[in-house]
Amino acid sequence: MEIKDLLRQLYGKWWLFVIFPTMLAGLVYYLTGKTPKVYESSAVVYTGVASGKSFDIGGGGVRYDFNKSNNAFDNLILTVRSRQTLEIVGLKLLAQHLSLEEENGLIIAQGNKLEVVEQFDPETFKELVVRGDEKKTYELLTAYYNSRPSSVVHYLLAEHPFYAPMKISGKLKASRKFTSDMLELVYESTDPGVCKNTLSLLVETFMERHQKMRGRENESAVRYFQEQLEKAYQKLQESEARLKTFISQNGILNFYEQGKNLDNYRNDVEKDEQQTRMTIAGAESTLKKLEEEIAKATARSEIVDSLYQLRQESVKIRGQIMAGNLYGVADQEREERLRLKLESNNEKIKQFVSGLYRNDFSIEGIPLSEILQEWLHVFLERERQLSTLTVARETREFIERRVDYFAPLGAELKKLEREVTVHENQYLSILHGLNQANLQKQSSEMAENMEVVDDPYFPRNPQGSKRLILVAGSFFAGVMLILALIVLKLLLDNTVRTVDRAEKYSGLKCIGYYGEQEQIQQKKLEIPAVNLMCTRQLVSQLKVLSDVNKPYSDSNIITICSSKENEGKTHIARQIAEYMQELYGDVLLVSHKDSEEAASLEYLCQHYEIKHDFLELEDISALTHGDKPANAFSYIILVLPPYELASLPFKLMQRAAELVYVIDSTRIWTKSDSKLMDLLLNMKSVNTWVVLNKMHSIDLEDVMGDIGKREGKVKKWLKKMLSKLL
Repeated sequence: MEIKDLLRQLYGKWWLFVIFPTMLAGLVYYLTGKTPKVYESSAVVYTGVASGKSFDIGGGGVRYDFNKSNNAFDNLILTVRSRQTLEIVGLKLLAQHLSLEEENGLIIAQGNKLEVVEQFDPETFKELVVRGDEKKTYELLTAYYNSRPSSVVHYLLAEHPFYAPMKISGKLKASRKFTSDMLELVYESTDPGVCKNTLSLLVETFMERHQKMRGRENESAVRYFQEQLEKAYQKLQESEARLKTFISQNGILNFYEQGKNLDNYRNDVEKDEQQTRMTIAGAESTLKKLEEEIAKATARSEIVDSLYQLRQESVKIRGQIMAGNLYGVADQEREERLRLKLESNNEKIKQFVSGLYRNDFSIEGIPLSEILQEWLHVFLERERQLSTLTVARETREFIERRVDYFAPLGAELKKLEREVTVHENQYLSILHGLNQANLQKQSSEMAENMEVVDDPYFPRNPQGSKRLILVAGSFFAGVMLILALIVLKLLLDNTVRTVDRAEKYSGLKCIGYYGEQEQIQQKKLEIPAVNLMCTRQLVSQLKVLSDVNKPYSDSNIITICSSKENEGKTHIARQIAEYMQELYGDVLLVSHKDSEEAASLEYLCQHYEIKHDFLELEDISALTHGDKPANAFSYIILVLPPYELASLPFKLMQRAAELVYVIDSTRIWTKSDSKLMDLLLNMKSVNTWVVLNKMHSIDLEDVMGDIGKREGKVKKWLKKMLSKLL
């Protein structure tokens, strides 16, 4: 679809944009003539959702973010519009109306009340209505409504515009005032008293329901946490009892300190045992050395005896020397010998004395007595350390047995302590949740205290009528509907219609165009003049685009064919024949249809019958009759039957100079057209063209220019502007 096509269609169908919208607007004006007056009342309720106070021990209050406050207001609005809320309002309003003792226009008009009362039979009315007692009447209506599924009360709450929840919801508007805490409720009705009282009951009912709902939520949370807290406390008590029993049975005061002390004690014992072993090893080494020194005492007696003998012998020699000197025995040799022997004995005595000294004292110069005393001390110390080692070994074995017994208790104790910790944390967490639930309950009780800022008022004057808006809207809707239909028609239009489409579908060049005869006549144009203009352009393009065929040649045949009937082949052939007759003379029109006016035509017109050998024809003379041969004519225009009715003589068609395929622009391109195109395109020796017939005058002007009468300046200017835009 192109814009110019749309504009041309709009221009051609301008009268539809006047007649249909006007009729639709008139119909709406007539139907809205008896519309009842509508009254409107409003109320504003302070909700405290976004900035309300709350019970907060921190003193900072509860801060609401944007999403949370929006969610809270959505909950409020859904509570207002809920079916149960509106159902309660409908029952309360019905009870209020039925329990009236006298006429009261501030509650309901008398005519409306009578209409409601007439819905009840006297017995049911007497059973349900308590005059002057709205509360009792409401209780009776509620019980009756719940116990009787198909009663008059059900009918009123399902269909009546004053009491039905769906009707009330359709006339109710609930919205938040900007970003404040204010909730605005607007209700409209045909009865001002009903309008005001419905809104009052709605505000009262919705506030009660919302507070109860919030209270039940908080009470459920508190009750849940209390139940869970009791269970958590029982689990904590049981785990603590198991831990206490385990500690008592195993004598555990402080496992970790006891384990640490036991480990330290074991380390100390091992250290003492190692020290004792070292002391014993040192004592044994000392004893060994002392015993080596003491072993030398066995040779002392031998030294003493030898020393005694040498001393006796020395005394005897000294006596002999003294006796010789005393008695004057002068024997020098003898004295010398005795002196040498005495000196030898003295030397031996010195050696024995030295050996005795070495035996009596250690190398370090310690007396033997002290060595003996030290040996005894070391010996006793070794024995003591051996006893200590035995005790340390026994102590270490005891500690190892204690450790083997005590170590596995740690895992079990850890498990029990972990169980106690888990249950304790669970208990504390639930206790914290309970505290938070209680705080939330207190906070909700403080924050959800709604207050009516503006009470519903009694509307004195009805709302302005929307009749003019509806009429204007219906007129605009009619215009849009017509526009949509035209656009839809253009979008769904798959006819050939234009030259571009014809060339696209056929694959051939379009060289001729003829308009719809009736439409040309409607535009008050001369049909012969328009047809002549179209024929002149067609013949010109035939001569220019094809080989120049001189008259009276062997290839002077112009074949015209189509795939369907009533495409306009004969009409176009006559126009061509008439025009060529003026130019060349001796033009023959051969058609399968007889012409009633053949005698009055300037050119020769003949018709033929379709015989069984029609498909195999090769010479045009088989279709003509008369004495004049075919080559005697300047041009022969051959009109073939439709392809869907008869097979075409393709051998004869191949001998033609030009082949013209006529298409009705108002029809859809079909498969038969495509099949015929395939056959025609295979005949490469023949110039094949397309002529589009029955074109709309608008489409015809696209290819031929203005064909109408002289246009005004305004129309020409509009066409010029549209051509620039498009």
